[in-house]
Amino acid sequence: MSIRRLGFLAVLLAIFGMGCLWDSDTLAQELKGLPELPDIIAGRIERNPDLYYEMRIARIEKVINNSGSNVPEMFFDLAVAYDKLGRDDEAIKCLEDRWDKYHSVTDIDYSNEKQTELSYKRNANLGTFYIHRGIGLKEDGLGDLKKGLALIEKAVEINPNAHFGREVVQIALVKDLIWELGSQLDQRPPLNIPKKELRRGLLGIVVLGGAWESPRIWAWIAGTLNARDSNVNHLIMLRCKELGATDEIYRIKLPRPLNIPYYWASGKANIESEFAHLRKSADKYQQNRTDFMLSKLNLGLHPDTDSHFWDGYKESPKYVVRDTPATIVNAWFSNSTNSALVTYGAIIGAVVGVYVWFRRKCRA
Repeated sequence: MSIRRLGFLAVLLAIFGMGCLWDSDTLAQELKGLPELPDIIAGRIERNPDLYYEMRIARIEKVINNSGSNVPEMFFDLAVAYDKLGRDDEAIKCLEDRWDKYHSVTDIDYSNEKQTELSYKRNANLGTFYIHRGIGLKEDGLGDLKKGLALIEKAVEINPNAHFGREVVQIALVKDLIWELGSQLDQRPPLNIPKKELRRGLLGIVVLGGAWESPRIWAWIAGTLNARDSNVNHLIMLRCKELGATDEIYRIKLPRPLNIPYYWASGKANIESEFAHLRKSADKYQQNRTDFMLSKLNLGLHPDTDSHFWDGYKESPKYVVRDTPATIVNAWFSNSTNSALVTYGAIIGAVVGVYVWFRRKCRA
């Protein structure tokens, strides 16, 4: 299999799980902020079982059918739930046929804050649904990808700063995918996003989407780092290898200015040991959370309708990465001020040494 094809499959994995989705869970997730980077790499992030979304769909469909409710947020919850279960056609229909029936997208007053917010969410959600469906169709999905891209661009025009900035990053990823599917005939789309902003958006995609399973996304994240971030880079490479990615995949040519530096990680054996502990802790966290949720969901309880759903839940202990002399020294030298002091000190020491040597030689 060619590197290009491997890269294409990695992109599919990346974008299929990502999205600029808005439902009733989104605000709570964003208020929590991004987890710490080692936790994100290890997978200590919230993921809900399918039953969570299946029960949400059943409840909302019942409310709509019995009462004829047209509350827009209800349709967003319903559509996103369909999307989370991979039911793209139903997700699209939920907004294009059902939501649009009650809320015109052509008569929006953008001076009205509420209408603007609804228009943003509608475009962000629907665009993501089209992208997901287009990816499922592979080479036959270019039409859906382009339509989804236009909708996401419209959402960003309305609200540029939502979702940890990940919508801007999603646009870059989709453009890159369209370029790749289009036989790369045109020039590769430029990546005009500062690395820090790009990294934050990519991490948002991992946390709020499903890109934790994507070597391609991790390669892009590594491409935003510097050589001094060698220990973090090594953690990311360990995650890529865990996903079955080899050097030719995660060092596949990235769009400029991304570049995965060849790095020297201090204490590789220790980092690999710490990664194993982090992964074990993250898996235990996810299993504990899922088991608790299923014990309640199987009783007919759901967070949407039960304010006491999380009563009694105890989060599994978090593993704290230990510092070693090697990592402490590496972190100290990673600080630009410290590095500058060492450099200046070395220069001054060398000058003084040469001067002393010269004086002694003259006296001799």
